[in-house]
Amino acid sequence: GGSLVNLGVITGGGGGSVGFGPGGPSGIGASATGGVLTNGTVGGDSALIQGSVGFVGYGTGATVVNYGTIAGFYGTAVSLQSGDTLVIEAGSTLVGAAVGNGGTLAWGGAGGPGTITGLGSEYSGFSHYAVLAGADWTLTGTQTIPPGAALTDAGTLAVYGDLSTAATVTRARSF
Repeated sequence: GGSLVNLGVITGGGGGSVGFGPGGPSGIGASATGGVLTNGTVGGDSALIQGSVGFVGYGTGATVVNYGTIAGFYGTAVSLQSGDTLVIEAGSTLVGAAVGNGGTLAWGGAGGPGTITGLGSEYSGFSHYAVLAGADWTLTGTQTIPPGAALTDAGTLAVYGDLSTAATVTRARSF
């Protein structure tokens, strides 16, 4: 797989192809197994990927790390496939839903502590949820992790509100 770091603006649409795969009307389409897309940098949240769907995974093993904004014009910011991973960093923004289709939603620690809402609504269809080592995240409001999914906490995860889950929960850190 290849890699792409976006520090500016990538806009898809009108049937064009942008990025390192067959983007179609999406901002980025990734078909390379193991490809990595990094949108922005720590402290640099001005990077933007936008299109009918901001990012579409067409294979398995793609990783999207978001420090900036990924926007979908029609309601979906990110659409993954099984085996793909979306890493959310603090301060990043998704304009539209993140659809996992069996992929992984991970919360990173490079951007500092973060807060997330919308598990089960704005973020849906993920089979694995992971708080990465060194990450510090807070869930607020009512959150849902579906039955059959797994949650791995290798960092710090605080819940302020309701977390409804029948997921397998693993604490992967020691004290």
